[in-house]
Amino acid sequence: MTFNTSYHDDTTQSDLLYVSDYEVKSSLEIGYEGLTVQLSHVLVGPQMITNYDIYQDEKKGSFSSWDLTARYRFDTHWEVKGSILNLFDQEVEWVRGYPLPERNFWVGLTYHF
Repeated sequence: MTFNTSYHDDTTQSDLLYVSDYEVKSSLEIGYEGLTVQLSHVLVGPQMITNYDIYQDEKKGSFSSWDLTARYRFDTHWEVKGSILNLFDQEVEWVRGYPLPERNFWVGLTYHF
């Protein structure tokens, strides 16, 4: 968990743009033999942003996102991994105009040597 305690401009005493008051990252990981499943969550607190549609600063609310990953290690060297990013297909923006990608999938195969 991260709390930003110095998020004010020393000169103007206003909030810094694009800096959240807090950010909380957590995950739950469960494994059995060669299988591991991980559920990850990030909560990003409110922040001041510039709305370029009207060229004014405004407060953007907090948001969260979830990811799910499963890994299976077979043999001594091989591992297959799959992830679902933005698990609940939320429409959120890290920064105005830059939305989090919609739900997407990732699959990989790794050889460890």
